[in-house]
Amino acid sequence: ANIENVDRAVGKLIRSLHSIGVADDTVIFLTSDNGPLNRFSRAGLRGQKSNVWEGGHRVPGIFRWPKHIPAGSESSIPISGVDYLPTVCDIIGIETPRDRAIDGTSLRNILLDGATTLERTKPLYWFFYRLNPALAIRSGQWSLVAFSNDAQRPKAHPLVSEDMKFIKDSRSLNFQLFNVGQDLSQQEDVSAANPEILQKLKSQMRRLHQEVVSEGHEWEIPVEFGRSNKRRLWDSE
Repeated sequence: ANIENVDRAVGKLIRSLHSIGVADDTVIFLTSDNGPLNRFSRAGLRGQKSNVWEGGHRVPGIFRWPKHIPAGSESSIPISGVDYLPTVCDIIGIETPRDRAIDGTSLRNILLDGATTLERTKPLYWFFYRLNPALAIRSGQWSLVAFSNDAQRPKAHPLVSEDMKFIKDSRSLNFQLFNVGQDLSQQEDVSAANPEILQKLKSQMRRLHQEVVSEGHEWEIPVEFGRSNKRRLWDSE
């Protein structure tokens, strides 16, 4: 029902754009927020909705811009919502904001020129405080997955007041490295065979994570909120 409702809403949007004569020169981005909830929808990927495994965040992305993007074009380059801001700035010819950290990269060359590579200054990054494992970054064909330093602390589904300190002090531990170009299902940890890549990605993950948690909002959650929620270990598998 949700998917059908999205289809209807997007259809209304496109019809409205046609009615004012700008549909062919308007870029539309359409994607989901995270991976599938049902295991049968994973198509061989490891993990599901919310997990930091590839199956937890890999979803289709659709770009519609008839005057500029040939219909039926495809790309297998991984992108993220953090790429939308620099992409829009690049397309309309304005400078990306300098008063904040920008984690994404412009997709203009992929969309307009059919580029087959994308150079990133920062890898793609995911962190979900409640889960085990809790962190992941993606750099080219490499995926680094890690646990947080409070992985064995039982947690409730919603954030509670005590969580904020742990989030702000969280660190990445127990790393696993995967070559998703050869092992899309993330079954073989290749850390031992690729020590230089492991060390490089560990440093990038730690730097990115520190940046994110230090500038992230610290919610003032009432102490009594969520006291009745059951706590457990949220192991991804």
